[in-house]
Amino acid sequence: MLLLHSQPLLANTVEEDKKTIESYQTDKQTNDITNLLMLGHSKLGSPYKWGGSGPSAFDCSGFTQYIYKHVGIKLPHNAALQFNHGVFISKQKLQPGDLVFFGYYGSRKIGHVGIFTGNNSFIHASSGGVKYSSLGNRYYLNNYKGAKRLIN
Repeated sequence: MLLLHSQPLLANTVEEDKKTIESYQTDKQTNDITNLLMLGHSKLGSPYKWGGSGPSAFDCSGFTQYIYKHVGIKLPHNAALQFNHGVFISKQKLQPGDLVFFGYYGSRKIGHVGIFTGNNSFIHASSGGVKYSSLGNRYYLNNYKGAKRLIN
């Protein structure tokens, strides 16, 4: 009879362990995204430098590479190559931490990248330095190419 009671207890323990692991994974993902956004914000106003990858000056892909490196994700220093990483996300399902990609003046090629921060905005290194911009801005709206999620 003791044996019959042991199996359900073991099953409950396994289920509880699964929930604990899932909770830990969710907490880690949330922490990674929070850390990523906080680090990005701390670089606000840093100057633009073509080929720059931090810590004091950035180009767009150098900025995303630098920020993601601090949560353990390696990215190439090229916006078009960064587009090859992660899972495609529709614009309607964007979440903070997702990478957003743009072309230049109608180009079909990926030429710019930033990090979605919520409320239809993103942080990126543009010619004016690291700043927040709106996805609703006419330029970014017209040149939006897609988004990728790297932290699931």
